[in-house]
Amino acid sequence: MHIGIVSDTHVFMKTDFSGLIKRLRQHFGDVDLIIHAGDICTLEFLEALEKVAPVEAVCGNSDDSSIRDKLDFVKFLNIDKFRIGICHNELSPSIIKQENINIVISGHTHIPEIREEPGVLFLNPGSTTFPKSPPLNVKFQKRRVPLPTVIILELDGDISSAFIYSFMVNEESS
Repeated sequence: MHIGIVSDTHVFMKTDFSGLIKRLRQHFGDVDLIIHAGDICTLEFLEALEKVAPVEAVCGNSDDSSIRDKLDFVKFLNIDKFRIGICHNELSPSIIKQENINIVISGHTHIPEIREEPGVLFLNPGSTTFPKSPPLNVKFQKRRVPLPTVIILELDGDISSAFIYSFMVNEESS
């Protein structure tokens, strides 16, 4: 299964988000599911995203009442042999253990991250609209440049692979 992961889109009322949906469709065109880790901000954007692929989503701290009335703050999914926990802020270690979570998907920081701790894969797709840079890694980076990012998660039985994809704000579709 291929899963597109996005967070912190921060699409507010009366915002033209057609360009963002177009770019997400480019990255998520072949996914089976989209997971949004909160700060969607308006129901209209969520409905547009659902036209790209089925969506599982949670509320974030900036979501308006139309989102809060529809979505929970925490969600758990069972996909293949994985138990996935989704929360805008990262789940607590006690909930991860109690719920037997293998994959934690969160947002809020606007910084993309893939990290593994014993038995748990942590994924944060960053933000597509207000990205922040990860800390500078002097071995690999010469400068910090925040770029809009998403994650593609591939699940196959008991094997998981995750990849961060970035795109330029003014990137043209082909």
